[in-house]
Amino acid sequence: MIEISSYKQAYQFHQANRISLVILQDIAFMLMNACDPLNPQVVNASSEITVEQLDSLVTLEAAEISFNAYLGGSIFICESEAELSCIKAFDQEWANEYGEWPNVTDKPIVWDVFYVMNDEWAVFAYLWNNAGGDTFYVPKSLWQQARVDEHRQLN
Repeated sequence: MIEISSYKQAYQFHQANRISLVILQDIAFMLMNACDPLNPQVVNASSEITVEQLDSLVTLEAAEISFNAYLGGSIFICESEAELSCIKAFDQEWANEYGEWPNVTDKPIVWDVFYVMNDEWAVFAYLWNNAGGDTFYVPKSLWQQARVDEHRQLN
């Protein structure tokens, strides 16, 4: 699993071809919406963010600040089926019965954040507190194991 803790790190991963352009655009969109002063040019969707805007964002001081400060957690890119068990959500009944929170493979769950990007990535986030929580990107190759269609129906 790739863990990304700042925009600068995401930008570097993209430059090294470890994450795709659409993921970098989505991360930039989250950052731009979390920090109003960072959004000099209004964009309505991550796909509208240009490479020039991505390049300029990395030069800002906020690019080095931890996503924990802005989003309440890190960003993770899942690369294997085993990593899906890290994507957990709150379900007290499940926890009472099984002794842990359910993950994406256990059952369909209503997520605080769930969407599909470019029919290539599913994005999951559960906000565990007022600060937020971790965000997970799951590639299409893992959608069946992650039960993406079932989660999509609930969300």
